[in-house]
Amino acid sequence: MLNYEVPLGGGAFSRKREAAAPMEAAQADADEAVLEARTALAQLWNVWDEARQIGPSLERRAHASDKVVAAYDRQFGAGRRSLQDLINIRSEHFRARADVIENHGSQQLGAAQVLSLLGRLRATLAGESGLAASPQTGADRAAAADSARSG
Repeated sequence: MLNYEVPLGGGAFSRKREAAAPMEAAQADADEAVLEARTALAQLWNVWDEARQIGPSLERRAHASDKVVAAYDRQFGAGRRSLQDLINIRSEHFRARADVIENHGSQQLGAAQVLSLLGRLRATLAGESGLAASPQTGADRAAAADSARSG
């Protein structure tokens, strides 16, 4: 028995189009995933970079607070400061130290999230270079986003 394809007004074209539809849908899904990854990377990068930038000022604030507490302790001992003053300054000192610790945690979490999104977290945890070792410029961020898209 022989089968012949007889043109019946576009049936072959329709079958080709049907076969291409799943591939086009998969490509659209992939494009959407890349866009979502780029957006997520940009947001995570900004959060991490902001935490890194404010870290030094928080450290300076905490160091200055150390000096102020020491001065208040001496003044309290000399009778020039009240107990309420001492409590208030120690509360501020505690807050400054807590801000430094919180910022450090934010930096670590942000770096881990960025590395995870770039697919480099496992390698970094295994001892290869991570984000903190090499701060990136805007051009480097674009290259990182391109590597996230392609890999």
